[in-house]
Amino acid sequence: MPLTERQKRAQKKYYEKIKLDPEYRRQKREYAAKYRKENPEKVSRALHKWYLKNKEHHKSSGKEWNANNRERVRVNRRKWVSKNRDKVSATDRKCRKKRINTLSNSYIKDLLTRRGSPLKNKDIPQSLINVKRLELQMKRFIKEQKNG
Repeated sequence: MPLTERQKRAQKKYYEKIKLDPEYRRQKREYAAKYRKENPEKVSRALHKWYLKNKEHHKSSGKEWNANNRERVRVNRRKWVSKNRDKVSATDRKCRKKRINTLSNSYIKDLLTRRGSPLKNKDIPQSLINVKRLELQMKRFIKEQKNG
């Protein structure tokens, strides 16, 4: 039997009143905590499903939070780095190796500004980077042929 408009309004008022009741809210929190503890797989699946549906929202809210909490992010990042030195150094080694193998612009700029060079990174034109890259590629090729 469908509810009348008056019954619907009364029901809505009742639920709004209940939602504000601190005892009701405490019980609801306790129930939710108990459910999460008893059903971790279901909760994990549900959260993952929500994440997949709302990736863009998740990313944008994360970026927004980071922008509004720069100091906390900086402090937390420093704490993480100090606790995970081995992970950081492994990642740094991997990135350094990739820069060298791919002859990235930043790697070539570093080579050009080493050993007392008067050049600064910002002063190096792209054409000089390209010429230096070709020189390194030729040296690598020759070395490979000799060892080959």
